[in-house]
Amino acid sequence: MAHLLPPQQRADAKPFEATTEFHCAAEYDYQGRSWMAPPPGAASSANISSDGNLKCYIPKRCVARFGNNKNGIHRIRLFPKTGHLLLSAGLDGVCQVWSIPLDQDKQQQQPRLMRTYKGHSAACRDAQFNLSGSQFVSASFDRYLRLWDTESGEV
Repeated sequence: MAHLLPPQQRADAKPFEATTEFHCAAEYDYQGRSWMAPPPGAASSANISSDGNLKCYIPKRCVARFGNNKNGIHRIRLFPKTGHLLLSAGLDGVCQVWSIPLDQDKQQQQPRLMRTYKGHSAACRDAQFNLSGSQFVSASFDRYLRLWDTESGEV
């Protein structure tokens, strides 16, 4: 069983310094809304069934590709309730939040990288938002967990 565990860390090992980078022009729009705010109509009543659940559909074709991680993605999670943001945990130790294009006006839009979170020296094993989406936790094979503020990138 011990061969399945990652190697023990040295006693003098220090955690990787956490950094973050915002990739858009501004964190707030002209109305003062955060970049994390869902777009108007993201959870409209048209997408909610009579029992209160969101309607889900099986995709029929690839409409967008997400890519910026060097070694691939280990886990993806959608933003709670609205699903307008996507959190990816990469095998390069980097977590990224992407804006998912909503097909409201039938225009093809590409996904947009919003923020990058670097805080692990090994591959990220998992990442998960809290119920409100204001924070997420990332777990890595370097044996560290990081609790991130989604909006500001603080650890």
